[in-house]
Amino acid sequence: MKQAAYDAAEAVIKMMGEKGNILNVLEVLEDPNTALRKEGVEEAVAKYPDVKIIQEIAGIKTQEEAVSKIESALSANVGEIDGIVCTGMVTSVGMTQTLEDYYEKQGTDKHIYAIGIDTDEGVMNGIENGTIDATIAQNPLGHGYISCKLLQYMAQGYKVKDDQYFINAGNVVVTKDNMETYEADLEKVTEDILSKLTTDYLTK
Repeated sequence: MKQAAYDAAEAVIKMMGEKGNILNVLEVLEDPNTALRKEGVEEAVAKYPDVKIIQEIAGIKTQEEAVSKIESALSANVGEIDGIVCTGMVTSVGMTQTLEDYYEKQGTDKHIYAIGIDTDEGVMNGIENGTIDATIAQNPLGHGYISCKLLQYMAQGYKVKDDQYFINAGNVVVTKDNMETYEADLEKVTEDILSKLTTDYLTK
C-alpha cells in the first residue's frame, strides 16, 4: 500500500519536472491502508525541495464525495495545482470525472498531471483520452500466488531469514504507452520475486 502510493507520487513529481504543488487525495484516514498511503506520498514529496503538498483532502467514501472535494480544491487553488495524486480507487475515478469537467470548462492551456491507483475502466479511459496521465496497477495475482508459494516452501522445511519480514509484490505505473502490456509487466515482476524466494527471503 505504502509503496504504491510512494511510486504514484514519484511518478507525478517526475512528470512535473520535480517542482510544483501537489494535491494529495486520500480516502478515509481511519483506514490503516489509507494512513500508509498518506505516509508514502509524503515520503516521496519530502525528497524534492521544490515540490510541496499544497492541500490534502480526505474523508472520501464515494465517487460523489471525491468529485465534490476535488472540485473545491481546484477552485480554492486556481492555477496553483500542478499535480494530483489519488491513492484509492474511488478517488481515482472521481478525479478522472472531475478533470474531464475541468478541462471542458477551463480548456487545456494548463495541464494538471494526475495519477490514480488501480485499473478501473473509467480511469483507463481517462489515460487513453489524455484526461489523466497514469495509474498504479497493483499485483493481486502476485499477492495470492507468492503467498501460497511461500507456504509451500515453508512446508518443505524452509524458514524465513531473520532480516526478512515483508515481500513487496510490486506494481506497474500504467501510462498510455504501456496500456496494452502492463499485465505482462506485472507477470514479470511476479516471476522475478518467485525466483528469489529461496535465496533472498527463505533459508533451510
